[in-house]
Amino acid sequence: MDTGIYSHLTDILLGQEFSDNGISNEHFEVAKIAALQQSRSENAITVVSNLHSNSSFIVYGRLGRFLGVSVEKEGEEVPSIWEDNLLERVHPDDIVEKLALELQFITFVKSLPADERQDYYLQHVLRMKNAEGEYIYLIHRIFYLQYDDCGNVMLALCLYTIAGEEQPIVGIINSLRGKIENETAAEVSVILSNREKEVLRLIGKGNASKEIAEKLSISTHTVNVHRQNIIKKMHVNNSTEAYNVARRLGLI
Repeated sequence: MDTGIYSHLTDILLGQEFSDNGISNEHFEVAKIAALQQSRSENAITVVSNLHSNSSFIVYGRLGRFLGVSVEKEGEEVPSIWEDNLLERVHPDDIVEKLALELQFITFVKSLPADERQDYYLQHVLRMKNAEGEYIYLIHRIFYLQYDDCGNVMLALCLYTIAGEEQPIVGIINSLRGKIENETAAEVSVILSNREKEVLRLIGKGNASKEIAEKLSISTHTVNVHRQNIIKKMHVNNSTEAYNVARRLGLI
């Protein structure tokens, strides 16, 4: 997967300067057992990620078999914090939003006092292909399970479950109050340059490349280069889709 948000989020999560307290591996083993149990009880795909060692333990369970991504073993350990074989099945319109929300979540949590951080989790809805190639709606939740002495996230838990008929709460949620927290997209906005944002705003107003070039006093070729860079960073099919996603995420 090649997106600006993906790379930026990976750098933040793996670039943390962890204190070497040796706790994460012990807790990782405990979390694996919990992931197996939770997968069975909720018919969920569970992913426990060890950010300290850049590895994950994935339990596909019955939902994994339904989606066509089950493996021979009940649980699978992979050398990455990402469940890439699942992310490849996410609808293209949803993947950037998913990653952007995760970026907002890590930024929000790290702004909190240490004793409040585990009160919050992230929840949203996305579409993922099943074994027949049809998109189904899933609820995706992220919990941070363990922090080191410096407040760095060491273990994360992701849950994928089938979405019901009722519209679930979407956003960063305080689990004690059931309240959604409003969070800005300040950290997400770094994936686009100021010029790219200007180009996107003009695209949203219906301006063609020639018109954008005249308004920004740049060449049409430069505008088209900006368009291609935006499409690549946003992981979308065209600049119109990029504009719509950017608006939803508060980038422009």
